Amino acid sequence: MVAYRSCDTVSAARWRRGTLTVTILALRMLTAAPSLRALAILSLLAVPAMLSWSACGGSTGAPADGGADTGRSSGSGSSSGGGPDASGVPPPQAATACILLGGVSNAASLWNGTTWSVAPGTPPEPGESPNIGSLDGSLVVSGGYNAVGGTWIWNGTQWSNPVNDAMSPSPYRESSALATLNGKVLLFGGCESCGGNFGLMGDTWAWDGQSWTELHPAQSPPARFGAVAGTVAGKIVLFGGESGGASTFNDTWEWDGESWSMASPSISPSARVAASAAVANGKLLMFGGASGEPLQPMGDTWEWDGTSWTQLTPTSSPSARWDAQMGSLRETPVLFGGADAQGNVLGDTWTWDGTTWVAVPAAMAAADSSGSMGCY
Repeated sequence: MVAYRSCDTVSAARWRRGTLTVTILALRMLTAAPSLRALAILSLLAVPAMLSWSACGGSTGAPADGGADTGRSSGSGSSSGGGPDASGVPPPQAATACILLGGVSNAASLWNGTTWSVAPGTPPEPGESPNIGSLDGSLVVSGGYNAVGGTWIWNGTQWSNPVNDAMSPSPYRESSALATLNGKVLLFGGCESCGGNFGLMGDTWAWDGQSWTELHPAQSPPARFGAVAGTVAGKIVLFGGESGGASTFNDTWEWDGESWSMASPSISPSARVAASAAVANGKLLMFGGASGEPLQPMGDTWEWDGTSWTQLTPTSSPSARWDAQMGSLRETPVLFGGADAQGNVLGDTWTWDGTTWVAVPAAMAAADSSGSMGCY
């Protein structure tokens, strides 16, 4: 884990963007009228001091030495900070906190990178498997088994219910795949009463921060629930899921902002439903899932780099499980709970350090792993 200073990283990021603007304007003035050159030189001399202040010398925030810059995530429980990935596309800024919401208990638990605690505010009651996405430092929550309906927003301190109209995904939809691209949260598929294979869906929706819009791409993945998704190399990648019964998928699809296309990697993870995934360092990390009838959980770890899948061989790993909740906080994926082969609900917490899984002795276990996790 990287040490971070307790200061406002969002303000620091905005200050650095302002510093860059000053630099560009000053360089332009150097080539302008002679009367402006003295002002340009003074502006350039001030840039180092501005950068030093933005690195937490003042009231704004930035990582301590050796840490990556942190801001707000625009992933769906999966975020990536730092520099551009192999495609040259800048990734979303890293999350500063994660929330586990819903489940049988309809509680909300906060993960700060070290421990779980009770999240502030009065959360909505989405029931099991609500759909959670992240946009501009907020979480958007839609649907869930036995949900109260509508769309809910978490802004970091409180919940609100700004959207509750017919032009949105079905209010009882659960187990959809969500990720963020180009300033919009994309939602694909899901089902109503998934256990009974009722209301299986294959539609695509986008949330722009104000409202939902149903999209109509020329082709789409087959209808499914329980797939994983994340944003890698400037595209949303979707993998796996189930269409009902024992019919699980091992196909990989990509969304480029306009349409879906099926990828053709040379190797792929085996077919599975209810795997766990999060994006960190420009790659999608996936763990576990299940397949077969009855469901048999898996304990393997895979990575998608935007082109191919690679199976990883960590020295330690969580036990085989499915339906665990996973997010990425400051480039560190965190995994909580899930269910084993006997259906026992698990309550352990693990983090990924880039090469292996590390068990975390959490001070307070999150309320219920049948909820969903989002990082913001």
